[in-house]
Amino acid sequence: MPAYNFDEVEIYTKTNWHEAWVKSTQLVPLKFEFALPPEKSQATVALDLGTVVRGSSKSVQSPANLLGSYVLFWVPSQNLHWCGVISSSNISIDGFDSDGNYIGKRAQVFTCNGLEWLLDCESIFSTRVWNGTEEVSCERVISFNQRTSLGLSQRGNRSTEQHDGRYIFEPNSSSTWSILEIINYLRTLLHNPVQMTWTLTGDIAGLDQRREDNWN
Repeated sequence: MPAYNFDEVEIYTKTNWHEAWVKSTQLVPLKFEFALPPEKSQATVALDLGTVVRGSSKSVQSPANLLGSYVLFWVPSQNLHWCGVISSSNISIDGFDSDGNYIGKRAQVFTCNGLEWLLDCESIFSTRVWNGTEEVSCERVISFNQRTSLGLSQRGNRSTEQHDGRYIFEPNSSSTWSILEIINYLRTLLHNPVQMTWTLTGDIAGLDQRREDNWN
């Protein structure tokens, strides 16, 4: 990732996803980093507590409740963005955060996770199945590409045709799932309470070519 100066990093927050970003003059960026699964993109920001002097103004800052708020790091000179969710906070009373970064005074330190963390918080307890006539819900989770019987048997349980733009399960089918097809299926089951649009980008052709014996 390109080098940047934290002095030029701007912090924006908002409570609801569909609101406009609001620039924060109180949050201080400590770090932000990009990562690919299974690693997690994370960031930390600090809020000075007690008597805070900024320029000619003086105010008393108490701990803030920002859990669940969205946060945006922006480096204007490089048009570099990092976006995530504030997931936890702690009060630093000795001037250091949990990573040993010197803060300089009593502060509230917020831990932020990348937006993909919202997907990690989702649990799926049912399966969409084609019964030969219509799509129905099965109230248990079925393994992808599961064999239909013990011993030597065909594997695969993906529907032969797409339904509503994605494949679902079909008990009597021997069609196998690719990783890309699994991802597209799971995306349709996410509750997505903030109505975000998730898009697969980059080199995804390999995901459609890879098929495994069994995916849980």
